[in-house]
Amino acid sequence: MVTNPDIVSESLTLLELSLSIGRTSQQPVAERCEAFLRILLFRKNLSFGAVWVREAKFPQEIGTDNNTDAPGLKLVGAFPKSYVDYSHVNLDHPAMEALRRQETHLITANSENYDDHVLETKPIKGGILTFTLQDFGVLRLISNNPDSLSDRSINQLIPVIEIFALSLQSAFAQEDLQRSHEVALEARREAELERHEAERANLAKSEFLSAMSHELRTPLNAILGFGQILEQQISGPLADTQLRQVRDMLGAGKHLLTLVDDVLDLSALQSNAETMDIQEVDLSATIEDAIRQITVTAEENGIKLIFLPPDGTFPHVSADPFRLRQVLLNLLSNGIKYNREDGSVTVTCELSGEASARIFVADTGIGIPESEKGKVFEPFERLHAERRNISGSGIGLSLSQKLVEKMDGRIGFTSSENDGSTFWLELPIAETAST
Repeated sequence: MVTNPDIVSESLTLLELSLSIGRTSQQPVAERCEAFLRILLFRKNLSFGAVWVREAKFPQEIGTDNNTDAPGLKLVGAFPKSYVDYSHVNLDHPAMEALRRQETHLITANSENYDDHVLETKPIKGGILTFTLQDFGVLRLISNNPDSLSDRSINQLIPVIEIFALSLQSAFAQEDLQRSHEVALEARREAELERHEAERANLAKSEFLSAMSHELRTPLNAILGFGQILEQQISGPLADTQLRQVRDMLGAGKHLLTLVDDVLDLSALQSNAETMDIQEVDLSATIEDAIRQITVTAEENGIKLIFLPPDGTFPHVSADPFRLRQVLLNLLSNGIKYNREDGSVTVTCELSGEASARIFVADTGIGIPESEKGKVFEPFERLHAERRNISGSGIGLSLSQKLVEKMDGRIGFTSSENDGSTFWLELPIAETAST
């Protein structure tokens, strides 16, 4: 059998064209389809071509500009475009019979119910040849010349259309990937913009708080200084009522000064402006020092402080000694404030694995309801302590959490309502202690 060289050359050209659809390109899929159809129609002496794809297969590419609940197909590309003036067709339309049956379908102008299969707006004298694109769409070819739809022509087109279907699927996948990449880049740009905005806001907040700190500390220190002079009765004795009022004033002033300090510390930590003086710290000595500082407060509230030091030599931890003492004082203060009459606060410590030490501060107090546990470390969250007439700002635990994390540690708690709470903090063992 002798093969016509022109037919072979034409088939190779169309196969190469089909493959090109799926190659990486900046050209939209619709334009690539139209370019393919233009050459295919010219080579095979056809009048019109169109590619229809299931909406559900490529929703990002195809869009949903028609309000219909029926499963359908969208027009991806057509040439010439004047042959069709709409872009959606339902799957149950007779023109989609080939897709439903998964077979190539030819219908001529002389066929029964021919008009039911027509989607095009221009009259067709020859016939309509419909190829399936796997299970996701169809390629419709229209001819006004019946001879161009012969069995031989159809058989020549089958491998071309099969490769076109694979290439088209690849092209859609590339566009989806590119679209996802663009969405990710946009999200990254927005995140970067938000980060810069947050940094500017933090800087403005820090500058404001720094200025406010000076404005608040100066008159507060003056008030506290004069209050201490009055308390010492240097200028003369005070009546009992006056002395009590002076001490109330001093207590309120000290509380306000502590609040200012806590707010500034929290602001510095949130803006990463706070630096830590990390060094090797004797944990037992630091705990004993914190307990000594708060013993008077505990005695005034009728709370017993207990420290159960570990047996033997306990390794030192890596921490900022001043900040570690600040965290311990905060936990001890909370254990005292939220305790019961004649209650106790017990401090213990133990090794946590080979590289960390954990300190526990357990109280016999009122505990934390399950519904409130998620708010414990939120700034200015007092868990309705104001209803129990418990003093505080609601900053301490939030500040403690950030200080511990800044020292490469962790902090957490366990609690049962009406059965007390145990807060713990974990710090890395100092390198010299672990070697």
